[in-house]
Amino acid sequence: MKSIYYALTVAVILSLASCSYNDNDEINYIKEEQLPEKVQTFLQTYFGNNEFVSATEVPFYGGSYIEVSLKDVEINFTPDYDWNSIVSADGLPASAEGLIHEKTLKELKEREPNVKIKQLHNRYGKEVDIRTGSQKIYSDIVGDEGNTLAELVTDAGDLPEQVKEYISQYVYGVTRTSEVSEYPKIQKFAVHKGEIYRYKFGLETFVDLEKNGNWFYVQEEETAPYQIIAGRLIKAVPEGVLSKLKTVDQSMIQRIRKINVFNDNKDYGFNKIYGFTLDNGEFVAINAENELLEIPYNVVRDYIDKGFNLGSEYKVYAHVNTGGAFLFRYFFVIRGWSRDPYLVISLTTNAQGEMRRISSGVVSTDHTRVTPLPRAVVEMLPHSIADYLDEHYADWKAVSIDCAFSEGYGPEIPQQTIDVTMSVPNNLKTAVFDYATGEFIEEYLTIQR
Repeated sequence: MKSIYYALTVAVILSLASCSYNDNDEINYIKEEQLPEKVQTFLQTYFGNNEFVSATEVPFYGGSYIEVSLKDVEINFTPDYDWNSIVSADGLPASAEGLIHEKTLKELKEREPNVKIKQLHNRYGKEVDIRTGSQKIYSDIVGDEGNTLAELVTDAGDLPEQVKEYISQYVYGVTRTSEVSEYPKIQKFAVHKGEIYRYKFGLETFVDLEKNGNWFYVQEEETAPYQIIAGRLIKAVPEGVLSKLKTVDQSMIQRIRKINVFNDNKDYGFNKIYGFTLDNGEFVAINAENELLEIPYNVVRDYIDKGFNLGSEYKVYAHVNTGGAFLFRYFFVIRGWSRDPYLVISLTTNAQGEMRRISSGVVSTDHTRVTPLPRAVVEMLPHSIADYLDEHYADWKAVSIDCAFSEGYGPEIPQQTIDVTMSVPNNLKTAVFDYATGEFIEEYLTIQR
């Protein structure tokens, strides 16, 4: 299994090419200046220092793809002239590292400080597979927190038993532990929750699981050839939740494109909320006690009225977090309270409508442009934080508040905090308070000098 993924990829390309090419076909050599403009631009951008050797056009099922040989590098281009694969025995030149997202490349170099990237494979622009000199196979994927480095799990023995049990039950529909051959592509990567395993059915459908086997995110694109969510993965959702979902619309199961399992809302049965994103973008949330959740517009309007005293009509627009490894959050945008269309109130709440993050207009290190929050908003915090700011920060202007409650954001910011960001000349300063006690913890500047 350690090389099965790339071996299969290469075998498929070679077998397809051999089906459409024979000894009677004439090899079509292409001069460098005759290459399609898109190919030339790619070569100049990423391999400008590598000497051109040759290029050929290879017949491929009624069309053709292009093979380009440079000094130390071989590149294949698709019939649409997108790059498909890159092979470099001596390692990818630094000029071509831009083909991997910056965050992913940083993670790779941290894991393998002297890494030599031997092969890249572009999977339709959705992710890039990476083979290094250590023979490990990584991918540059869109994880739950943007692009990240994922490692291909090549040995089923490396998978936690709980993850294998989920795959056996809901992917294959059996209760036994599946054989090694039944794990075609499982990726492992890290998020703020810890280690995540992603089972890939293809580029269109996947399920993310925690190390303990708890699944928390499923995604299936409209272009997927089969309805895997509706046919198999939906069975992992409790029957009572599904029954409630069907009362909204009997056909809803077939229309599901994402499923989230949120575990951070204690007021909604066993801390779980099941979120379903449909093919038209509509979002439906049901808690573990089989209750349909309503968007807390009334709570939000009451909060806005108390904190801003707008005294005029305004409109509230709601969005829901449907990313993978995150908490259940509503994102509200309040418009119409100012003549300036750029001055909107941005409010993030939990499922109950309790404020978790807020700003009201421009947040900038240019203190002449910022839009301070009303003092009443700060005074609605659970502690006398406004009084502390009065005592320690002259003429303070709070421009955003972040209640980092439920989960921490890393070792640099303590868990369970209230972070008040203030405008100061040519910078932003954040004062951090303990969420439970209101005790001041620390302060820091956004731009450290």
